[in-house]
Amino acid sequence: MRMGGLVPKAYPVEDDKILFVSVGSMETLKVRDFVFQQPECVSFEWNQQKSYPPKPAATPKKNGAGSKKNKKKSSSKTDL
Repeated sequence: MRMGGLVPKAYPVEDDKILFVSVGSMETLKVRDFVFQQPECVSFEWNQQKSYPPKPAATPKKNGAGSKKNKKKSSSKTDL
């Protein structure tokens, strides 16, 4: 964060919580964006408002070979 021009102070509050102290609201939004990029992040709270990291976009399911509707039973018959 320091490389991006942010200099918030971080204080461990509990085992799973960190308190960031910053100067302005724009800096707080940048800190929030940085925190959301961390895989360990579960939530972010600012002014008693909790927000959560964005969920990754779901990949659409294909209606192809794996679909039950399109699956046909095939039988093999061997004539001798």
